[in-house]
Amino acid sequence: MINSIGGIPSLESMVGLGLNKQNSNISFGDVLAKSLQEINNTQKIAEKTQEEFLVGKSSLADAIVATQKADLSIQVAAQVRNHVTSAYQSIFNMQV
Repeated sequence: MINSIGGIPSLESMVGLGLNKQNSNISFGDVLAKSLQEINNTQKIAEKTQEEFLVGKSSLADAIVATQKADLSIQVAAQVRNHVTSAYQSIFNMQV
């Protein structure tokens, strides 16, 4: 039996931010650390699901879905890194 597939959580749900709340005490570092922790957890879940598949406790579909979620989270993190680096370089190269 295939378990239901959950959606990818939004950034607000991962870091616990509300759109109509003022959270001035949450730093960028906190958001970054929590996001990286979520990516790490996704990787661990994928590894666990793969191990469960190898011993017959999980289906192939579950293992593939978990692996794809982990891969997608890494790809998104890499794109965010690329955009942040590009923005930093643009700011750094501005003439004052």
